[in-house]
Amino acid sequence: MVRPNFVSKIYDIVDDPKTDHIISWINNGDAFVVWKPVELAKHVFPKYFTHTNFCSFIRQPNEYGFSRTGDDGKEFKHDYFRKDDKSLHMQIKRRKKSDIEWKRRPKIYTTRTTPTSGNPSEELEGPSNASPVSIDILVALKRMRTKIELSTKSIYAAKLKEKEAKKIWKDASKIVKEKEAQNQKLREQLLHMVQENSIIEYNLSEELERCKKALD
Repeated sequence: MVRPNFVSKIYDIVDDPKTDHIISWINNGDAFVVWKPVELAKHVFPKYFTHTNFCSFIRQPNEYGFSRTGDDGKEFKHDYFRKDDKSLHMQIKRRKKSDIEWKRRPKIYTTRTTPTSGNPSEELEGPSNASPVSIDILVALKRMRTKIELSTKSIYAAKLKEKEAKKIWKDASKIVKEKEAQNQKLREQLLHMVQENSIIEYNLSEELERCKKALD
C-alpha cells in the first residue's frame, strides 16, 4: 500500500533538519509544530506544492484526521504520524467530506491548482488570487482585541473617577458658596451694629452737652 502523497510531503517537510526553525517535530516526534507560518508558505511550500497558501495547508491535515493542539493552533498530531516510522502512514486515510464538520468551516471559493503528482485529490486547494494567510496574524488580532478590551475597561474606570471628581467639586463649590453667603451676612450684621452704636454714641454726646449748658 502506498502512503498518501500529501502525508509523504508533509513528513519530508517536517523531517528536514534545515527547516527546523520553521517547522519541526515536538514531543519526541509524536507531533509537529509550525514555528513560522509565513516563511513556511513562502520558502518551503513552493518546493512541494504549486502555491503558497498557508490557510489551505492548515485545512488539509484535518481531512486526514490530524488534530490541532496548543493554545495557538500551530501544533499538529496524528496517532500514525511519528518521526522515524513511515510504515504507520499507510494507516492514515483521507476522510470523506461527509465525515468532516463542514458547517464549522468558512465558505471559501477555491481554485484547484495543477497537481504535481497526477492525483488532484492530493494537492492543496486555495482561494483564487489569495495571499499567504498566517496564524500569526490571527494571534496578533487576538492580542489586539485583548488590548482594546483592557483599554476600554481603563477608559470606563477613568470616566467613573471623573464623575466622582465632578461630584466632589460640585459639593465643594456648594459648600464654598454657602460659607461665603454666611460671611457676607455676618459682615452686614456687624456693619449694622456699628452704625447703630455710632448713632447711640452721638445721641449720648448731644445729651451730655445739653446737660452741661443747663448747669452753667
